[in-house]
Amino acid sequence: MVIFGFSVFLGSFGIDRFLVGDTLLGVLKLITLGGFGIWTLVDWFMIGSRARTKNIEMARQLKTSLAG
Repeated sequence: MVIFGFSVFLGSFGIDRFLVGDTLLGVLKLITLGGFGIWTLVDWFMIGSRARTKNIEMARQLKTSLAG
């Protein structure tokens, strides 16, 4: 939910992409100001699944580090 908020308010600057670990895409989005607005609109629909995937990866890493 937090990442979606960043996407809505600061998505044109690529902040949402930086937060999910897509640094290169974040820089490209920053340079083009959100792909001239189009990329920002697409991300509003896509960023939720990307954030969920990132959270699952982090949970698995945490589980592995605690189990080992």
